Amino acid sequence: MVIVRVILAIFSLIISQQVNAEEKCKFLDDKVSDRLIQFIKDSDLSAAKLLVDELESICNYGNGNAEQDVLINIGWLFIFNHDFIYPPKEPIDVDGLADRIRLLPRRYRLISYSVLAEHYILTGDFSDVLNVTNFIENEQRSSLVNSDSNYIYINLSYIYSLVGFTKLAEDYAKKAYEHATSPIEQLRSLIVFQNLRYLYSGEEELKTEITRLLTEITSSIVRAEGYSILAEAELDNGDYFSAKEWLEKALSDTKKNGASRHHLNLLISKAELAIKNSEYQNALSILDEIHGYPLNQIRDFTKVRLFSLDAKLYQHKGDFEGALNLAREEMSISSKINGKLNDAVVADLLARYNSLEKEREIATLQQEKQLQKTLNSQQKQLILNYILGIATLTLLLLLLFILFWRKRKRASHFEYIASYDQLTQVLNRRAINEIAEEKFKSNNLSDFVVAIADIDFFKAINDTYGHNIGDEVLKQFALCAKSVMRKSDYLGRWGGEEWLLLFSDANPQDLRDFYSRLQKSLSALEIENHTLKITFSMGAVSSSQYSNFADALNEADKLLYKAKNNGRNRLVTSNGEI
Repeated sequence: MVIVRVILAIFSLIISQQVNAEEKCKFLDDKVSDRLIQFIKDSDLSAAKLLVDELESICNYGNGNAEQDVLINIGWLFIFNHDFIYPPKEPIDVDGLADRIRLLPRRYRLISYSVLAEHYILTGDFSDVLNVTNFIENEQRSSLVNSDSNYIYINLSYIYSLVGFTKLAEDYAKKAYEHATSPIEQLRSLIVFQNLRYLYSGEEELKTEITRLLTEITSSIVRAEGYSILAEAELDNGDYFSAKEWLEKALSDTKKNGASRHHLNLLISKAELAIKNSEYQNALSILDEIHGYPLNQIRDFTKVRLFSLDAKLYQHKGDFEGALNLAREEMSISSKINGKLNDAVVADLLARYNSLEKEREIATLQQEKQLQKTLNSQQKQLILNYILGIATLTLLLLLLFILFWRKRKRASHFEYIASYDQLTQVLNRRAINEIAEEKFKSNNLSDFVVAIADIDFFKAINDTYGHNIGDEVLKQFALCAKSVMRKSDYLGRWGGEEWLLLFSDANPQDLRDFYSRLQKSLSALEIENHTLKITFSMGAVSSSQYSNFADALNEADKLLYKAKNNGRNRLVTSNGEI
């Protein structure tokens, strides 16, 4: 009897602990999201580490709770973006994370996308950066009021400055400053301005304001960024010792909260500062500390700075060939991530290395001259020097041409990515929106048609055949639509299965012809051994009836829903159903 009671007591204790864990997990599910997102916004790395560890250990990552798993991934990604030494318990699942972020409530999506974009920047995946940026901008436009605006605008400014879209970067920097409502947001905005040199004319006022805000900031990461900016300003003024003091404060903050990625970059800045002050022994000591980090975890941006630092120290030691090899490594990585090369350093190293080679060749020729003792030796030397000079100049010009060509090619690629939908290869929402706005603002305004189209029962296609078939349907719709449109017309993916179409100088009969031809093209699509009949509904209005694009779009959208409500598979215009 006693044994039975003991067994029952143990069983009750196990059940009680399981219930308590489930209740605690439920409590965390209810509260953790807001806290985690706030920690990310405040760059509170230490608090984020504790919270993610607690959530993952109590709530069992991978237990089927999709929202919870996405949040854990975002939390670990935020930590890894700042501290590459702190190990996650499970590998961070980045693949497809952008699609899974859509499962989160709207109030969490913007911050989550920003964390993912920062990760792609660190890994140099600029195509993915711009794709995620499109998600961020679409979410931001659809939110009339958003408390995260300052944080989002700062991230967008940073992203566009990296890919060379300076005007967009400046516009978002202004918006970030306008939406700053707290000391930490104000400080971040001023740091963005300083990085763009947008407020350079008011440097003293900027330094004073940053110094004041630093006393009100609790986030050590943001505070370290502020200290680093002040160090740069003091260095610009030639005050080496003040710059060093600010850097030491920044290093102290990053070391306390374990922000290893920031700490490493600040150590590189400290070594660069030592080199500028000709303290080469101090720089070598700092470099030894830097090489204690796991270099395989260092991202390409930091490697570029590290190779540049090593090259300068090799150069100081007189090892110009070693410095040249390091500079070439730096060039290779730089061209891979953003095409911006340190031409001045590389050219200087090339000149010094070529100078040594020329001296060796001249010495050899002088020995030959002494042996030969001929009258034409001096003339031969002049000819040889001339040929070497021409060859060197030709090689340098060829190198500059290759670098310029790669930069132009990369810029064109980024412009294409920023303007076109990656799945269907038609204009994305932002690009076709700009075209429509411009057509309304044009002084030579001619009548054109604004139309919104929507694929009927698209969700049912996804549910029945899977998302792969759904994606193929979107691609085929885009291909068929472009094949029956004129060169003067525009097609863009507005979102999901919705499309925006602009028809230049189109009359009702032109619109009817287009709709009929596209209906016929979609009537029997062969996709992966499935024969699908795809229909679509469309609402269209004439631009002449409206003063701006927003009003025309709104009316076309109403007509689209009228077509849907009237049975789908039809075109409705302001003149009635067709």
